[in-house]
Amino acid sequence: MAQKKNIKNRATSKPSSLVWIMLILLIMGEFFLYAWSRVQCTRMGYEITREENKYKNQMNMRNNLQIELSRLKSPKRISLIAKTRLGLIRPAPKQTVIIR
Repeated sequence: MAQKKNIKNRATSKPSSLVWIMLILLIMGEFFLYAWSRVQCTRMGYEITREENKYKNQMNMRNNLQIELSRLKSPKRISLIAKTRLGLIRPAPKQTVIIR
């Protein structure tokens, strides 16, 4: 009779243990999934910050290049280069031809 009770206790304890193991595994899986998603979120935040900094640097470079382009295109500078480096002079009135 005692053996029958032990067999019944063992039979009822196995499903209960299996349920607990499954529950613990499910909770651990949820914790790992949560930790992974937080790590991914943090990584994306760092990447966004890095790309924003890169964008700001490129915009500063663009602005600097536009200023330099304006300086290089200035008529005063171009006429100075034409006179000094190229030896160009203004044409005399007799040398100009008006085309209509």
